[in-house]
Amino acid sequence: MEPSVQILPAARAFNQGLINHVSSNKGTPLRPAVPPMDVYLFSLLDEGAKSVLPGNFERHWGIFSFDGQAKYALNLGLGNGLLKNARDVQYLPSRWCVADPSRDLSTVGNHIKLACSVADCTTLNDGGSCNGIGAKGKISYAFNSYYQLQKQESQSCDFDGLGMVTFLDPSVGDCRFLVGITGSSSSSCGPYGWWSIIIWVFIFWGVRFM
Repeated sequence: MEPSVQILPAARAFNQGLINHVSSNKGTPLRPAVPPMDVYLFSLLDEGAKSVLPGNFERHWGIFSFDGQAKYALNLGLGNGLLKNARDVQYLPSRWCVADPSRDLSTVGNHIKLACSVADCTTLNDGGSCNGIGAKGKISYAFNSYYQLQKQESQSCDFDGLGMVTFLDPSVGDCRFLVGITGSSSSSCGPYGWWSIIIWVFIFWGVRFM
């Protein structure tokens, strides 16, 4: 998930340029031919629970999405090719929570506020990949983000009768409606549970380049 698909080419260009420069051992203008001791990419995974006080971008620095899937092609120069997606990720069932199209949604404001105070709705804001999906689409996105965060617990899609569960993927274009991953939810481990930590360890050993 990302704030804007237009940002990804710039992020890839920067990170690939950094990796290529480090691999060349050319050093810096002040230290030519002296490669840096340590170089880190910031960051590994998107962090859906991170503070957005500096900006919505704070949750989308990762080169991988929350479920360990590479957000763009990146060659770390280790001879093993491009970034590899995490394998054997255990997803929740393929179902989503959306706004019931037969209901009057004029009173949905407080429900949206509740959902987005807990779940990550930053892609709905200006410049986000889900900003252009319309009012009902945004309501559904907020509902679903909360529903997945709650591990698809049935009552978490109620919203006073305004929500409904669907088995048809409501994703639109570049706006991806997420399906959560299994594991116990914990605020310290991001919005999708302990699997984030497991995937982090898995990816770290596969992509470090120093």
